[in-house]
Amino acid sequence: MNRIPPLVLATFALVIAYAIGGVIAVATDIATVGEVFANGTKTSAPIFMLVIEPLAALAYWRGYKAGAVVLAVLTGLATVAFAFDGDFNNPALGPGHVAWQLLEGGLALAVFSLAVTALIRTRRRPAAAAGA
Repeated sequence: MNRIPPLVLATFALVIAYAIGGVIAVATDIATVGEVFANGTKTSAPIFMLVIEPLAALAYWRGYKAGAVVLAVLTGLATVAFAFDGDFNNPALGPGHVAWQLLEGGLALAVFSLAVTALIRTRRRPAAAAGA
């Protein structure tokens, strides 16, 4: 039985968090449904990330390192945006929103770290048989 790699699990957790963040944004009137799908919100990512990230994770799981490259790029950009775009701890947000932002930021950083690790890790080849 194949184990699910931590990178794949973390990616799906991040995508689910982004989707829930979109619901939170609409339910608490910080964004409209259109904004959630078009641009993302202060508590969610744009819809294209919810499509591309799981596809990249599945590609990685099937053995394509390109999936890890895509995840590293997208979550690296998401982490930089989280830190510098002004959405984090925005005055219009309540403490629950900020807590959700921290969760998403932490998950994005975890996926980024796992993707970079997957890219720099080399597989060990079995040692040659002694005396062969």
